[in-house]
Amino acid sequence: MEERQALLVSCQTRLRPIMMTVISSVFGMIPLAFGEGAGTELYRGMGTALIGGLSISTLFTLFLVPILIALAIDMGFHTTKDDLVKDSLQSSPDSLAPTS
Repeated sequence: MEERQALLVSCQTRLRPIMMTVISSVFGMIPLAFGEGAGTELYRGMGTALIGGLSISTLFTLFLVPILIALAIDMGFHTTKDDLVKDSLQSSPDSLAPTS
């Protein structure tokens, strides 16, 4: 599979789980951020920070990271199987045998 095709497939397959997680977390934090009553002053800041942080990190995950990966692919940073195999694994077994 080509790198660009792998990027597109990964974006399509990961969109639903990411959105399900973020939406459930944000809706769970809404009562924390906008609740009223005694003692909610402490939790409003935390709820707001969590909602903002999750929203921004979701935008980064869904848009910025794939764009940066696509730019890296366009610039020529390719990963091949040869890049992933270490030199020590490519050498012959005879050269790895202990000498006495």
